[in-house]
Amino acid sequence: MYEIQKIDVASYTHLMEISPKYWSKSSYVDDCFKKDTYVRCYEHVIYPVNGSNLWKKNPHDDVVPPVFRKLLVGQKK
Repeated sequence: MYEIQKIDVASYTHLMEISPKYWSKSSYVDDCFKKDTYVRCYEHVIYPVNGSNLWKKNPHDDVVPPVFRKLLVGQKK
C-alpha cells in the first residue's frame, strides 16, 4: 500500500519518502492555484500580443538594480 524509499549514505539509513503509490503530485495543489482556474478567471482581460514590438511604450526609464559595493572589513550594513 505504501511505497518506502531509503538511501544509505555513509552507513546511515535515511527515510526519504513514504507515500501511497496511487497519489499524484497534482492532488497536493489546490484548484485555485492551477492554470485552468487562472485562465477561467482572467480570460476576459488577457489579450494575446504577437510580439514585444507591439507592447505599449513606457515613457519612464528602465528600472536598474542598485550598484553593488563591497563592504570593508569591520563595517556593518
